[in-house]
Amino acid sequence: MQTAAPRSLLLREPSEFLTLPEIAQLRGVWTSTVFRRVVAGKLPGQYVAGLWFVRRVDLEELWPAEPAEPST
Repeated sequence: MQTAAPRSLLLREPSEFLTLPEIAQLRGVWTSTVFRRVVAGKLPGQYVAGLWFVRRVDLEELWPAEPAEPST
């Protein structure tokens, strides 16, 4: 029988799905920018119960994070 993971562990693991505001925060853009990418088909999303969700693997594959600028 499999036991459930402790709640504290579950809260620390990254979610497989991200909301548009979460993506906007990760990529440093407005939520509307993310929404336009989803509607244009550049980023696959699922609309569920009034919210858009994007799989984390799709985000990383289709819109990779830009490396941070080195500070001088």
